[in-house]
Amino acid sequence: MTRDQAYKKLNELSVLELLSKELSLLITTTSVFNARSNSTSKSPSDSAFNLMRLSELKPYIATHNPNFYRDFFQAIANELNIKPADLGNYVIDTSHYNNETYNLSANQKVVIKKHVRYSAGLFHDHEFFEIAYVLHGKCSHEFQVDNHIETTHLSDHELIIIPPGLSHKIEIFDDSLMVNILVHSQTFQSAFLNNLPADNILFPYFTAAIKDKFENTSYILINNKSPEVTNFVLDMYIEQETNDLYSSQISEHILQIFFLELLRHNRDSMSLSQTITESDKLAVSLRIFIENNYQKVSLDDVADNFHFSKTYINKIFKSAYNTTVLKYIKDLRIKEAQKLLSNSSTTITTISQMVGYNDTSYFIEEFKKATGVTPAAFRKASFSTVLQS
Repeated sequence: MTRDQAYKKLNELSVLELLSKELSLLITTTSVFNARSNSTSKSPSDSAFNLMRLSELKPYIATHNPNFYRDFFQAIANELNIKPADLGNYVIDTSHYNNETYNLSANQKVVIKKHVRYSAGLFHDHEFFEIAYVLHGKCSHEFQVDNHIETTHLSDHELIIIPPGLSHKIEIFDDSLMVNILVHSQTFQSAFLNNLPADNILFPYFTAAIKDKFENTSYILINNKSPEVTNFVLDMYIEQETNDLYSSQISEHILQIFFLELLRHNRDSMSLSQTITESDKLAVSLRIFIENNYQKVSLDDVADNFHFSKTYINKIFKSAYNTTVLKYIKDLRIKEAQKLLSNSSTTITTISQMVGYNDTSYFIEEFKKATGVTPAAFRKASFSTVLQS
């Protein structure tokens, strides 16, 4: 599949889009809607939303075209991955999407979904990152932030990065084309942090995502003007559709290049909807510093590096992650030791030094406290598990 073929396939109206387009035209040109809503509004969005309860649509559509009702429900069922018979009095309630909704997993971390046109948007959130990218045309996004609605408009090649947990909706009522790039949260944690300079607008945004209690009230608008970025989106879509050997891994690498290209060409055209607090930034910076230096770092080192007292450092860190700096360092060391014991033949003495313990006896003592077994017993159990499998 070429990029031109991928673009053409994405731009084709799906069955659901064709039927939704016909429905929106039908609703906005009939007196039935005005009678039901007591409104003179002719907005397709308002109309479709007021008729969103599927059980109420049946008699209305049936008077227009009985086959339309059948086809429309079949298309919706296909979109929702359920059987038409299961719709019944189904109300389109998509208030939350989890990774399983779109088959996001440890093996499939990137999914491309075309946004369905001519359909009313409903507020929802999700547990993954969403990159809404406009291939051509325009669209509007609404965000529920602190008990009010914020509206943002996108046009050609512009995009919004939406974090997990932020309630929003998207609507397109013309032939504009937008794709949603759905990304497993772990991919953001592992793929981008090492490539982002600390002074970049994306740094606090992505790094805050690794906080266990991150309150998602911020999104990033990128007024990208480089059409070249579209090629990376199409390449990811091609990998998804061909589903060839290593397609998932290739998509992840393309996504990383996609972001690096955005950083290269759009440094001055990015805007963060809401500033992350200074304490949140410090907590994230503390965590990154510790993870990069856990083998040799102490609480004194952390305090000296950030020019705060040990008490204040611990307070900020514990507030964000519900653990102390020293406990977190110890946990990182033991976790890395477990990996080395399971996946290498390196001696226990060498491993203890690699993870930050100069005294092997003390390492063995700390390891047993944390895991309940000695390093030697842990390695033996790991090898036995591998042999049995």
